[in-house]
Amino acid sequence: EGAGGVTKGGEGRGRVDKQQPLVGKNECFEERQVQINCVRRHLRDILIPLFRISEAAAAAAGGGVLASQYKAIPVDLREEADNALAALRENIGAQEVVEAYNAAREVIRARRKGRKDSQRMKKVAAAAAFSATANMPCSVMDEDGEKMDEEEDGEGN
Repeated sequence: EGAGGVTKGGEGRGRVDKQQPLVGKNECFEERQVQINCVRRHLRDILIPLFRISEAAAAAAGGGVLASQYKAIPVDLREEADNALAALRENIGAQEVVEAYNAAREVIRARRKGRKDSQRMKKVAAAAAFSATANMPCSVMDEDGEKMDEEEDGEGN
């Protein structure tokens, strides 16, 4: 027996086994709609890596200062990303994909801004901590680890 219940071989060729009926056109259409709706729910998240690929490819192709910040994107990966975007536009609709693509871009911008702000705060905190310790007078310790008064520091000052 072959796929979908169709028998193979001589005399029963082309007969459909009644135990495993083939899926009808309406059932296929409904299943496809369910799949498309599932993709729709996650479209923004699907488009985030596709946006990053296209952004990096565009920056690398543009040359200049930005090109050095991006690793080279393999040609086959760019082609697959383009094919995925084309399939999404065809199956879901160009307008909906453009809206989700813009939402993905905003998510990426917000994440980058958050990381940049976090790094800036860490630098400010590190600079403040360094500044605070640099301006503090150093304590002189005796052999027992006790803090010595300035008069006892052994220099006679």
